[in-house]
Amino acid sequence: MSKRLSIKKTFLIVSILFLALFFVIAFTHHVPKLITAEDKNYIYKIIEVAGYDWDKLSEHTNFDDEINDIRAIQKAVLDLTPVQKQVPFFRPREPKDLYTLRYAQCSDRSRVMDKTLRLAGFNSRIASIYGTSKTNSAIQAFLSTDKTKVQSHSMVEVLTSKGWMMVDTNDLWVGLDKSFNPLNLGQWQNNQNILPEEVDMWHPSNKGKIYPLMKGSYTYLYGFYGRHGYFYPPYNFIPDMNWVEFLENFKPASRLQ
Repeated sequence: MSKRLSIKKTFLIVSILFLALFFVIAFTHHVPKLITAEDKNYIYKIIEVAGYDWDKLSEHTNFDDEINDIRAIQKAVLDLTPVQKQVPFFRPREPKDLYTLRYAQCSDRSRVMDKTLRLAGFNSRIASIYGTSKTNSAIQAFLSTDKTKVQSHSMVEVLTSKGWMMVDTNDLWVGLDKSFNPLNLGQWQNNQNILPEEVDMWHPSNKGKIYPLMKGSYTYLYGFYGRHGYFYPPYNFIPDMNWVEFLENFKPASRLQ
């Protein structure tokens, strides 16, 4: 066998092994979006405690109904967890856990809001947001663990009949402009660059405020739940991701519509 053929064979074997390793890691480190029977039971309890009728929340025939139902779900999860405290690493953060603990932070609430919205018949996705005002670099923002330089936030986007809309996980705020049109993260990012800082473009029906870091420059990723890997099994250093949702980052239309 010639030296050139030997090098090609070695390269092929290494490539196959690398791909096999990648798929094993991707399969074993995939955060599922499955809604279990236990999830359903506790979602119904969360909605009941908040004083809402689940049957009505899951019936939305027009845009106004959608907004009302989305806001009701958001409020139910926020009311359940009034204490701003992170669910500890190395343990679940599902509907049962938030119902039991009664505290959470954005990354915990986004999981439960996402499941509740999907159970109610909506299509939704989780986004991680990283401030870039001090790094001027999306890559540095993703890689940095220095909280004095990079603020982060977890948010849900939900698909309405008029397009994707931001839903905050810390305050009673959704991405509705003054014309009652929904905005997603990409649209707000584009609008923010052309609007004077003092202009408030949000609909007055919002009882809360937009998350502070989103008033400055930021970058974001769908399907990326945590950089450290300690939110979801197998709880190791590999980031927590839903690979199907992560593919949304490579579809420009999904970010802008």
